[in-house]
Amino acid sequence: MFTTNKEEPIMFTKTIREKSGDKTIFCYDRVPENQSEEMQVVFNTCLKIANDFIEYVYSRYKPVFNKITKPNVYLCFDPNDVSHINAFTDGSDIFVYGATFIGMESYITERLSTDNTDGSKIFIAGMEDASIMKIREYLIEIIVAHELIHIWHSHGIWKRTVLPISGTDHDEAVLFDEITDISEDNSSSTFPIMSDDLFGALSFNQKNLIQQVLEIDSDCGAINLVLKKIIDDAAPIVREATQEQDEEKQRKLDFSIFYQRKLIGFLVAASGLMCGFFDCEIFKGDYFKSLNCLDSFSHPLPSIRFYKMKLTINTVLYTIFDEEQIVSELLADDYTFRTEIFSHDKDGNKDTRNCFWTPVFTKEAQEHIVKLEEGWNTIHDTVALFSKIAVPEKFSADSMRIPDGNILFDSDGNWVG
Repeated sequence: MFTTNKEEPIMFTKTIREKSGDKTIFCYDRVPENQSEEMQVVFNTCLKIANDFIEYVYSRYKPVFNKITKPNVYLCFDPNDVSHINAFTDGSDIFVYGATFIGMESYITERLSTDNTDGSKIFIAGMEDASIMKIREYLIEIIVAHELIHIWHSHGIWKRTVLPISGTDHDEAVLFDEITDISEDNSSSTFPIMSDDLFGALSFNQKNLIQQVLEIDSDCGAINLVLKKIIDDAAPIVREATQEQDEEKQRKLDFSIFYQRKLIGFLVAASGLMCGFFDCEIFKGDYFKSLNCLDSFSHPLPSIRFYKMKLTINTVLYTIFDEEQIVSELLADDYTFRTEIFSHDKDGNKDTRNCFWTPVFTKEAQEHIVKLEEGWNTIHDTVALFSKIAVPEKFSADSMRIPDGNILFDSDGNWVG
């Protein structure tokens, strides 16, 4: 797809309905030649990462889940807002604004060019550029995988029928008793009974709860896909190590753990950067003030998204590896943002770079996470019915208990842990 020939890229327009009114964007299957040479390099590189990832996951999962389809990834431009950062799916294909790839470069560099708060370096000396390139690769893959889960879990069904989407015909939510199933197995399906405290009323503070649940589902599903790709990439190194004997075997096994730890560290960094990258407008003021809007955002708070992604990484690793010691070693590294989640410490010191991670460790945010998990349990069976791949299990009552150690701040950001 990304050759140097002079074949004209396929271009089409797409009308997007938003609260401010309809707008037209231009979509391309490859980089248009009217872009500067520098931008063509950026777009081509990013699109290749996106398409290579789609090809990988499709090839890996198609033999197991034969209903999945391989979406196209389109580069799109908003002629009226060249700085618009977003990625979305129409239920079939994936669309990424050009500004997303451009903004990503400066955002990553800015966030990762500063030392840790304790004075230590984020990256090994001499490895800064290579590390940033790997984090950028994972960031692109997470963005694409997020939209892919929306497609493969058939989230569009919910968005067309029960979600109150601002600026559309569904400003007031409409709950359908039945809808036509898009799969081949069922002609129709009944939506679950919505409990009043979760989805039934869809009142002012609850109207976006279903969408938040679906976004968390896409976040965690995306991390699952990217992490499994990392493990697959490291598999040859592990296999080579197991074929050795004695000290050489141990040396190579230790190296394989080191190698995977670094990649997982990059994935953690990319996950955190993705959360902040798409929601950075929120963070211009008091970060803890956003706790007042937990229910009304269309996406969960970035700190909540990042928290759930990190939990997913832990869960996937414990599923793949039988030995707890191996998982502990994989997660023990203090690389990148592993130990830099908090913007405050018990002495009141603040780190302005990472402060949007901290609201998750408040009582309000932790209770909202439980609310989202209850929401997943409510819609789980219907999502599973329409999904083209397997979906996560429901949460148990035990797993939804808030750990005592997770309440570190009050709603004003003061340390209470």
